[in-house]
Amino acid sequence: MRFDDVGPIPVTAAIANDPRDYSPGADAGGGFASPAPLLVGADDASVVIRLTTDVAYRTQPARSIVADLGQIVPLGADLAQRMETALHEALANAVIRGNLELAKPRHGGLDGYVEQEMMINRLLMQNPELSRRMVTVWVRWTETEIEISVQDEGQGYPARPGDATGDGRGLYIIRAFCDRMCANDGGRRLSMTFAR
Repeated sequence: MRFDDVGPIPVTAAIANDPRDYSPGADAGGGFASPAPLLVGADDASVVIRLTTDVAYRTQPARSIVADLGQIVPLGADLAQRMETALHEALANAVIRGNLELAKPRHGGLDGYVEQEMMINRLLMQNPELSRRMVTVWVRWTETEIEISVQDEGQGYPARPGDATGDGRGLYIIRAFCDRMCANDGGRRLSMTFAR
């Protein structure tokens, strides 16, 4: 299966496959109830997973995706840690910068992080359209490498993977942990390759 062969899956189809209520305030905490991750496809050498923005942000799935992959493909501890770190950064970029369209991170010490967290939670609870945007993770492996691609439904970005200041820090971290990285689809798809 090639990544380009996996076409977009309508969000309504993903929602229809999950029996939960999708109205604001539907979960016990008064937040927005989101569909669980969907395993869209798998074969002997690839897996495709789709998550809503809300699920991708709240569950931080990088660790479980890499752990599950390690059950299929032998991964050393160093490779698994590098993959988890890079995937975590790519998912954070897809959710925060891509699907939620927050162009610039709000930092400036602990207060800045708290403010950003509150803003993200407000967006997820108050804007069902943004909460339901999908993040797709493709994992493909061969005897010599593992490729992980993360795609969001945002506006994209101009890739500046060498920029380690302010904007672009996540891309800098990703490049440091993978063997190859490239952005496609106007910055909406980030592919990371790891030698096995």
